[in-house]
Amino acid sequence: MTKRKSARKKTARAATTAAGASGATAAAAAGNAPKKAAGKGGPFKVRATQPGFYDNIRRREGNVFTIQNEGEFSTVWMERVSKSTPEKTTTGQEEINRQHDEVLSDKLAGKATSGANPLGAE
Repeated sequence: MTKRKSARKKTARAATTAAGASGATAAAAAGNAPKKAAGKGGPFKVRATQPGFYDNIRRREGNVFTIQNEGEFSTVWMERVSKSTPEKTTTGQEEINRQHDEVLSDKLAGKATSGANPLGAE
């Protein structure tokens, strides 16, 4: 068991030493770096047809954003749009405000809200 631990330390030390000169991580020096998704074509704009995540950002329905290649495109929640379409991102607070305004306008119009009265009163 001692031999195994020392072999791991030597391998990690060698990878760290190799990475130290270039500034890369030990994982990258050992060939374990994550690879980017392969795809065709260059960047193009898409619109979210339903909520989804791209580039560590929640994309809500109607948001327009640029993706880098065809490999990142999802037919489940994206649709292509023209390059001239302006980019649009909705923040969480904007979505809360939109839903609040929708509820208020429904109440003013006399429409029933989506949820039942929690107290059961009519």
